[in-house]
Amino acid sequence: DIQLEVANAKQKAQEAAARLLSVTGGAPPLSFDPKRSKSDNGAPQSGFDSYDLKPQYSAGSYGGSSKKIEIPNGRVGVLIGKGGETIKYLQLQSGAKIQVTRDMDADPNSTTRMVELMGTSDAVASAEKLINEVLAE
Repeated sequence: DIQLEVANAKQKAQEAAARLLSVTGGAPPLSFDPKRSKSDNGAPQSGFDSYDLKPQYSAGSYGGSSKKIEIPNGRVGVLIGKGGETIKYLQLQSGAKIQVTRDMDADPNSTTRMVELMGTSDAVASAEKLINEVLAE
């Protein structure tokens, strides 16, 4: 049952985040609320959404190191988390940018999804370790 799988994945992601928080000394949760409007979340008011913008920085601004890893398709939701909470938290903790290939860009016949990690070599290594911990839940 897909709803049971989703519920289990959410539970495991929350447990992993709680464990990560306790290990890091209880960093405060991100204050982003996906249900609120952009202006309520502190984003500047503009006439267009962020996806209309060209990227404002290149991978170079993350220190130049980049690594691609593959994760099982069934674990993408666990990695991203509800409202993107888990992946944002992992980026914050590691210092690396974590970019998951979008559904529409992924090979529909593949059982895995490509995830690109960008940053300093230490940040990339940290991100990979944290991702593996979350996926092992």
